Amino acid sequence: MRYSSLFILILLLGLVGIRCTGPTEPDGADYVVLPRALTSEEIELAAAADRFGLKLFREVVRQDADNNIFISPLSVSMALGMTANGAAEATLDSMRATLELAGLTEEESNAAY
Repeated sequence: MRYSSLFILILLLGLVGIRCTGPTEPDGADYVVLPRALTSEEIELAAAADRFGLKLFREVVRQDADNNIFISPLSVSMALGMTANGAAEATLDSMRATLELAGLTEEESNAAY
């Protein structure tokens, strides 16, 4: 019994030692260090997503204040953003206004998403 406990202890210490060494990187690997600085378009999209998300939550609560509802403003804004790519004229303008994307071009918002 004593030897099996010692064996398990040595095994656990060995596993901890292996885990603590971390991953090895191949020579010459080109890695991006995260987090990276956001582009101005990404910053504007994040601010637009915040504004849209708060408006969406307010409207959901206004319409159905007595129930617990779970929604994802990011999912809604991304779905509407993809749908806006197929819209034109007044529909596109309305969708972009709803999504708070007035400060970004269509190309900038697509790249930032």
